[in-house]
Amino acid sequence: MNFASAMCTRGMIASRDGCTSTLNEPRSGRPRKVRTESSIKLIRGLLEIDPRWTCKEMVELSKVPSSTIHQTLKCIEDLWLQYVTVRWVPHHLDDSQEAGNKSSLPNNFLDAIDEKATSCQNWLCILNDIYSSAQRAGAAAAEF
Repeated sequence: MNFASAMCTRGMIASRDGCTSTLNEPRSGRPRKVRTESSIKLIRGLLEIDPRWTCKEMVELSKVPSSTIHQTLKCIEDLWLQYVTVRWVPHHLDDSQEAGNKSSLPNNFLDAIDEKATSCQNWLCILNDIYSSAQRAGAAAAEF
């Protein structure tokens, strides 16, 4: 067998210090698994408060690393969520959420849309997101 000299040197030093095993010893430090029950409960609680928070907002509120939040959100079996555009939203809207979506739109905006489209909860959610992002873009452009 042909071993590298550095590997042989490390082995000789380790055996001189009393190490007789070639097995890895347990290491201290952070575990590899970042999706723990506590992180799942924390993220589920944040999403129950406001399901429209972005990942960046959840990181700021919870002080949990963004990689943990991303990995937990991607596991559908843990949270039972659906990804729509840029935000995580529950499958169904309750009456208060639906009323909030309708009240944030201008009066003439709903008049211009077909009644069948307005009755669809998912369609209202998407329209509200488009309208909100257009308002934010207009406000940002007005600042310049």
